[in-house]
Amino acid sequence: MNYELLMLLVLILLGLSGSGKGTQAELLARKFGFEYIAMGELLRREIKKKTKLGKKIYKIINIKGQLVLDKITTKIFANHFIKKLKNQKKIILDGYPRTLEQVKELEKIFKKQKIKNFFALYIKISEAEAVKRLSGRLVCQKCQTIHFPGDIACRKCGNKLIKREDDTPKKIKTRLAWGKKKLAPVIRYYQKLGRFLEINGETEVGMVHKEIVKKLKRYLQNVF
Repeated sequence: MNYELLMLLVLILLGLSGSGKGTQAELLARKFGFEYIAMGELLRREIKKKTKLGKKIYKIINIKGQLVLDKITTKIFANHFIKKLKNQKKIILDGYPRTLEQVKELEKIFKKQKIKNFFALYIKISEAEAVKRLSGRLVCQKCQTIHFPGDIACRKCGNKLIKREDDTPKKIKTRLAWGKKKLAPVIRYYQKLGRFLEINGETEVGMVHKEIVKKLKRYLQNVF
């Protein structure tokens, strides 16, 4: 089945933490002009504001090592997403939806905004691979771009790389267990809809990107 470009296309990236969703989203954004919305970045912005909500999010992520509650993420996401709809034809979502509850909320947003063209892209890696990657992950102190071992400075702004507070072995395993449990029904949901593609995320970054583009071209011929 082919899905033609109507008024707006939304790509939903799914995968465990460390699967490379952010890296692949950036590549697609640069190459094909997608607007990239990263839920993690939106949450970090809220934390930086040091509001009551920001402090609550900080505690959930950095102290407990858990995912933020659905009602919080949905509120922050919806406000940002609706603002980005104006004059946008292609949008990538990274980190939302992560639970079936969020999927239902996203459906409500899509229905209200008359968005009918969307596709879920699952970048699959094993839990062991995720732990390995996250344990060595670094982030830019200034722009929060994620990097992995080998990078000395931020590829975007050249600033110092640091280790995230929530990337300790214990918090990583807690986050992965929580995420894996919540992600499974989301995957099944989009599979049943027939708007789902699975990508092997354990190969080199460039190879993952090529596989994504190749598979998407089969379904979205008017976009690529």
